[in-house]
Amino acid sequence: MHVLIFVAQTLLSVPQQDLFMSQAAGTSRNPPSAPMSMVMLQSGKWSVMLHGQAFLNHTNDSGPRGGEKTFSTNWFMASASQPLMGGTIGLRTMLSLEPATISNRSYPELFQTGETAFGKQLIDAQHPHDFFMELAAEYIYKNVYIYAAPVGDPAIGPVAFPHRASAAELPQAPITHHILDSTHISFNVVTVGAVWNLLTIEGSAFHGHEPDENRWNIDGG
Repeated sequence: MHVLIFVAQTLLSVPQQDLFMSQAAGTSRNPPSAPMSMVMLQSGKWSVMLHGQAFLNHTNDSGPRGGEKTFSTNWFMASASQPLMGGTIGLRTMLSLEPATISNRSYPELFQTGETAFGKQLIDAQHPHDFFMELAAEYIYKNVYIYAAPVGDPAIGPVAFPHRASAAELPQAPITHHILDSTHISFNVVTVGAVWNLLTIEGSAFHGHEPDENRWNIDGG
């Protein structure tokens, strides 16, 4: 049973030229035809965006490799931007309470692998995400940007699954999560990029180790 217990308001497509507002995580962007749902506020010069979701799950995977569990998957995200020195300064954070809402460091999910629980590799199970999923600042000047985050998403691979439009009805991590999204929580991330018409060129430096089993802290690099 999957129950969606929070959905933010719907946001219409954002202008392509507003680069910060179009970014989903790190510097990755969803297509304008598939925007994320969110609440938008204005506080002085700051444009604020809030969104998130939480699922209450009960899963019962049969067979010798399965398991049964009730748990919650969730995340909450806030970002703010304002003009600065001819460009735009942006701040973004993403948090998850999964370290508290998923007991014993994992939930059953057949064929899923990746990371560890109690020192053992997870097989047929998914770990909770870290409390700090993203803490980042970005400065955009015309078509050039620099993104820096003690914990964030480098410019590798597609938009991570929590930030896709399909995630609104996706209560558990897809089986491909650790193949396509393995770096979506990385540390000491710096990304530099430029956009010209439909072309984006960017590169990242970051510490490549996976998050450890302490889901409440920010791992160093």
